[in-house]
Amino acid sequence: MTYATHSPYFVEAQRFHQIRRLTRVRPDLTKPSKILVHSTDPAKVTTALDTFVRPEVIRNQLDSLLLSNLSEALFANAVGLVEGTTDKAVIEGVACRNGGKPLATNGVVIAAQSGKTSLIFPYEILKGLGIPVFVLFDTIMSGALLSEATANENLLRYLGAKVESWPAAQIYSNYGVLDDNLESVLSTGWPEWTQSVATLVSLGIGDPLKNKVLYGQATRDAEGTHPAVLDEIVSALRVLS
Repeated sequence: MTYATHSPYFVEAQRFHQIRRLTRVRPDLTKPSKILVHSTDPAKVTTALDTFVRPEVIRNQLDSLLLSNLSEALFANAVGLVEGTTDKAVIEGVACRNGGKPLATNGVVIAAQSGKTSLIFPYEILKGLGIPVFVLFDTIMSGALLSEATANENLLRYLGAKVESWPAAQIYSNYGVLDDNLESVLSTGWPEWTQSVATLVSLGIGDPLKNKVLYGQATRDAEGTHPAVLDEIVSALRVLS
């Protein structure tokens, strides 16, 4: 039996190998389009991530990853992987500023994970299914923790980029590095955003700590000019789709 669906309820780890993602491509406008079939399975993912993610982590987290963190991403034209829900809220909010269209209109899904060390696993799944991926992470220079340096190195090695403990802030075609962290980018480069957060908190909208609803609303409402790097991220995501 075959199902054609956008429902994540038909996706589960035990039958992940049965999923086929079909995409239509037409690189030459003078020729008919082609249908490409993509698939992957836990064994392929485990082999590809041999030096990056322990096999038991893949076994234990695959089901929850598919049904939660990647439930929408599996059906997207392109996916942006970010470290957390506030990153997701800010990027989606920036896309809608100044009359911009939501990323969803391009079939782009921002999938929030649980930190930098959780980005490689979903990236490999999406790549295996033929879904273009852009991953965004920060350097977190503050404190210069060894664990952060190692995480940066592993992620860059997986992406096939130059391996550095503290990479410079830069946006590339398939990944982006933020200087220190997103909050510092916003607070130093967009003071109106900080004021927007304070105003919303005073009105009882959102927790003063990191809060996705608060960050999203503040990003959409803030006056002034947001940092150019945020536009670069949105542009890179739209191009992938």
